[in-house]
Amino acid sequence: MKTANEKTSRIKSAVLAGLIGLNGLLAGWLVLRHAPENQASAAAPAQVGDVLAVPGQLSGFSNGVVFLVDTRGQKLTAISVNSAAAPARVDAMRPIDLDKVFGAGGRSR
Repeated sequence: MKTANEKTSRIKSAVLAGLIGLNGLLAGWLVLRHAPENQASAAAPAQVGDVLAVPGQLSGFSNGVVFLVDTRGQKLTAISVNSAAAPARVDAMRPIDLDKVFGAGGRSR
């Protein structure tokens, strides 16, 4: 049978462990409450242009091409699958600025 002294000692140890745990929890809550929020900030989002995709054929391209026109940024490019290369890859043309090609005639921004 356990003595009253052992029983009291166990209760004191349990209470002390509970208080230590509660103290740690409150200290962590205090730190989190006063720490700055971790918010990601970035530059203003870039405006997404409307892209028009038009399939087409060009001589010298066995698989055809897709012409891509960015109507907001006034750019034209084309992509094609090069199946002659091993492994097959997608080839892309450098964008052409349509404002320069057409001289921005009559277009206001």
